[in-house]
Amino acid sequence: MLDVCSAQLINSARLMIVKTFIIFSTFPLNLRSLTRYHNKIRPYKVPGGKFGIWFFTILGLAGALLALILSFIPPSQITTGSPAAYVIILIIGSAVFFVIPFIVYALRKPTWRDPKTTFVPFDWQIEGRKAGEKSKWVAGYEPTEAEIQAVLDKENKV
Repeated sequence: MLDVCSAQLINSARLMIVKTFIIFSTFPLNLRSLTRYHNKIRPYKVPGGKFGIWFFTILGLAGALLALILSFIPPSQITTGSPAAYVIILIIGSAVFFVIPFIVYALRKPTWRDPKTTFVPFDWQIEGRKAGEKSKWVAGYEPTEAEIQAVLDKENKV
């Protein structure tokens, strides 16, 4: 039987697993954004240019991978019965937390959306191109209210 300290350590390890999967998605998406849409104005600048972008992405992913591997090693201070039981508890616990948002999304109701909420479309939607294509806008271009409203009107008709 697990005591409170063991349960807390297992819960911390499970939380680390969930966080590392978020990091695994964040670093590559940031890399893609910085390399594909390099002319977009951002509130930050990665030092080292393209080398720095790649370096910090690889370093971040390596750190996340190390944290993920270490989270599956049971500490000697807890009593889980066996290392296999510890790993199974972590996998099942993490899977539950990964599945919950998909269940909520699948069961969402139209009444949950506030009709007064304004949605600002993505640049690629305003420009009328596909998400993966490069922008033809010059660096620093901001879409007008009329361009944004045209996309919103088109989205509301569908």
